[in-house]
Amino acid sequence: MKINFKIKLKDESGFAAIVIAMIMVTILSLITIGFAQLMRKATISALNAQLSTQAYNAAESGVNAAAAAINEGYNLPKTICGDTENVQGGVNTGLSGANFLEDNTVGGKSSPTGASYPCLLINPTPPNYQADPIDTVNSTVAEMEGINPATGAAAPIQTMEISWENSDPGSPQFAPNCNTFYPANQPVGTPQWNYTGILRTELFPVNNLTRSSLINSEMTTYLCPDQSLGNTIGYNSGVDTGVGSDNGHIVDGDCNASNNPYCSVYITGLSQSIYFLVLKSIYTPTQVTVTLYGADSTGSTAPTNILDIADAQFLVDSTGKAQNVLKRIQVRIPTHDNYYYPPNGGAASVCKELKVQPAGSSSPNPNCSNIPS
Repeated sequence: MKINFKIKLKDESGFAAIVIAMIMVTILSLITIGFAQLMRKATISALNAQLSTQAYNAAESGVNAAAAAINEGYNLPKTICGDTENVQGGVNTGLSGANFLEDNTVGGKSSPTGASYPCLLINPTPPNYQADPIDTVNSTVAEMEGINPATGAAAPIQTMEISWENSDPGSPQFAPNCNTFYPANQPVGTPQWNYTGILRTELFPVNNLTRSSLINSEMTTYLCPDQSLGNTIGYNSGVDTGVGSDNGHIVDGDCNASNNPYCSVYITGLSQSIYFLVLKSIYTPTQVTVTLYGADSTGSTAPTNILDIADAQFLVDSTGKAQNVLKRIQVRIPTHDNYYYPPNGGAASVCKELKVQPAGSSSPNPNCSNIPS
């Protein structure tokens, strides 16, 4: 007797559908999580960008507060973060302009915006002077007073270092040889100039501002971006004394593209504590850094004895904050908006005679003969 067993297999098509559905759900979940992460990152990025902008604007608000205080006469160093009312114990609050520093919240304590500048520092005697740009149209005038950083007292200036480069540095291009390119007896301006700008420099002391003193003590040089190493010149004041004098002449700067991508010239033989420096670029705007040096203990010129500089510019360091985002900026604010110094005796001692053509249309002012020259 033969018995046949037939086993009927179950239909597994439903199980396969479940597996496929689970895989699809997993894939869709991963895609959803990915999109959520991307959206979260985009939201955080947008928030950080917004907070970064707010923090930067808060730092600028600190700079504006410092500028307002300085314009009103504030001239003391602020070396502690925070506002003058709560942090500095009211030491500086009685000074003109200090009221602008009593609140470091953007919008004021009465209507705060959530942003602030928790650290605002003001240095009226920075270790150097920086200007950018020195343009080709208007002269930049700065008063340079040497200050001993250890004592805070005025100190005689022995050496002045002037460093400059193009206002938009990029790849510095220095002239091969300024004296060959522009001989001393040839007016500047004939050949095509494709190098770092020439820096016209005027320097004179402030101890005596009479007409004769200014004529006899002023020194003008044209600092040329030369790659030569002869970058130390003596202070030759007064009229051009000919051979050996740098006054009125083109002076080679020490320009080194590999080590120092700028040019520099040392002016030695200075002796006063205060000088006026007048700068103007030729052909190309430049940015300039000026460093003052005093004497060492033996009285000789010491290139490492750096003096602070007063009456030139304030160094303002402002840090803005928005939630947990910080932005810090530094700016330099000129100490003086303008430099108007009338000659000795006042403006009435200056007499100018104007004539027109044809001859006889005007006559000399008889009062001019009574006014000293």
